[in-house]
Amino acid sequence: MALRSVSSSSSAASSSCSSSKKEEETQETPAFEEYYTLGCMAETNGLISDSSKYFKKALGLVKIEKNRSVVQARLDFLDSAFCPSNRSKEVRLINLSVLNHSQIKPFLHQNLLVLVFHNCSNIINETIVLVAERCFQLQKLSLNNCSKLTAIEKRGLMSKKVLVFLELENLDISDCSQLKTVRLHAPNLKLFETYDNRNLIEMVLEAPLSTEIVAKGSLHVNIDLLEKRFGIENLVRIVKTLDSDFCKFLLKILYPSMKEIIKNVDFHNDEIIPARRLIKAILEQIDGKEDFLQELELSRSFSELRLTEQKSSGSKKMPAFFGVTLQQAYNAHKPLNERDITALEDHPMESGMIIVAKALQTNFVITKLDLSFCNIGKGIGILAEAFKTNLTITHLDLRSNQIESEGMFFAQALKINATLKYLNLSSNRLGRLAIMELASALKINASLISLDLSENQLGGDLFNGNLIHLGEALKSNNSLIYLNLSGNNITFFEVNPLKSGLEANQTLTHLDLSSNQIGFFGMAMMMQALQIKRVLTHLDLHSNQIECNNAKRIKALKTLLQNCALIELDLSENQITEEAQPAIKEVEESKPGLQVKVTFSEFCEKQIESLEEEEL
Repeated sequence: MALRSVSSSSSAASSSCSSSKKEEETQETPAFEEYYTLGCMAETNGLISDSSKYFKKALGLVKIEKNRSVVQARLDFLDSAFCPSNRSKEVRLINLSVLNHSQIKPFLHQNLLVLVFHNCSNIINETIVLVAERCFQLQKLSLNNCSKLTAIEKRGLMSKKVLVFLELENLDISDCSQLKTVRLHAPNLKLFETYDNRNLIEMVLEAPLSTEIVAKGSLHVNIDLLEKRFGIENLVRIVKTLDSDFCKFLLKILYPSMKEIIKNVDFHNDEIIPARRLIKAILEQIDGKEDFLQELELSRSFSELRLTEQKSSGSKKMPAFFGVTLQQAYNAHKPLNERDITALEDHPMESGMIIVAKALQTNFVITKLDLSFCNIGKGIGILAEAFKTNLTITHLDLRSNQIESEGMFFAQALKINATLKYLNLSSNRLGRLAIMELASALKINASLISLDLSENQLGGDLFNGNLIHLGEALKSNNSLIYLNLSGNNITFFEVNPLKSGLEANQTLTHLDLSSNQIGFFGMAMMMQALQIKRVLTHLDLHSNQIECNNAKRIKALKTLLQNCALIELDLSENQITEEAQPAIKEVEESKPGLQVKVTFSEFCEKQIESLEEEEL
């Protein structure tokens, strides 16, 4: 009996052993499944060599004969068939422990919009840096449960820097147990999720004030930390220096993206929004708050905003340190001292530009913004920060703001901005440095089609080189259609750089040089350039001291008009005699599309004399 029992027990053991072996033979290893998944994803993205590499690794791990034939068939297909070359805009890598830094590289490309790493234990800090460098248009990034990730930042030689994701809207870094540091510049960020990151201590988040931050279980991420990082304390102090009308203007900018917060600023939920206390401070400054909120709710569009009622009269002289003060106020990490606050209170419009700049980073509705006659002054450097990231404003009016040489900061923003189309900088006393930087920006910028630089005294001094810089810019620029240089004291000697620019330019159709001092020879030089590059169709030269009072000049004017591509030429308010009238009419009749505006000086004088005689 004992032998039988032993034999029976041994037979049972052998049968269980054989069954477990059968189960093992019918189950593949996790590594096989992961490599097979990677191979399929690489194949979908047209990554033939990488797909083949992953399938071969899967083939080396295969246990089931049926699966072996499937993998082999995929390999044979790669060798014989054409694989798609269009890259996927979404890549979701889930539960892949074999995935490492080098294996992710083939999946990263500039058109990628969504990238998800979920439970990928070998993703490291360098991987996220690589993502930032390669995926320029990335909108959603999920790093859920990436256990080896310790920092989201870029390491420099001497310091740590922020990682830049210009298009990122949604970031999820939840359940990254080792994550300690986040340094991020994301001007379009709308939602930031950081669930259960108990070790996250240091966070530098350069994002809009309206960004919703979900931080359940992240002990060190709270409203106090975020308000400090976003500089809310500084912004609230500045708001208290502003009047009711300015604060209404600010709320109009903020309203489209922060409607619910503005309507109920004390509303609390699981999302942290840094701007809550700022909104409350703005509302406290507004007269007739309830009526204004009702007006906001009834307004259907905030695409066009204007703030021109703030005049420059009564403005105090800016202290020498004021520009630095503005920069400090804009920088969230530098607290303001009492001297800074005094300066801001003395210049509420300029300091208010700090809040406007922050608000514009949040607003994605405004297309036309009028800030003319606002005495912005040195505040233009702060406003420029918003235009480095703003993607909606196409029309901007900044005339009569005493910008002077500080305009160089705004010009630098134009090198980055690819949205602005119409820009008015007239009557701003723009300095040499501003024009130099603006000309440099025009060589790069491909969006601006209309630029108004009138009444800025760009000419009259051969040594400042303003017209030389603008002429060189016109040679390279391929977007400007309209350029206004009227009222700039431009003389005949300064026309030549513009002439050489027009000879090379292929897009400019409208040029306004009115109210300058180019004279007849300056006009002749300009029109000679138009015969070489027949693009310009509208030229305004009224009030330019152009003398055309003898047969030789009349004949030259006739020849110039016949050979150019102009449709409209304004020569009014110049010293052109009545004898030129037949020649101009003859050209107009021979060129039906041409219209020449002229006020004949001698003819007008004779009319006035005859009227005086009649009165006598």
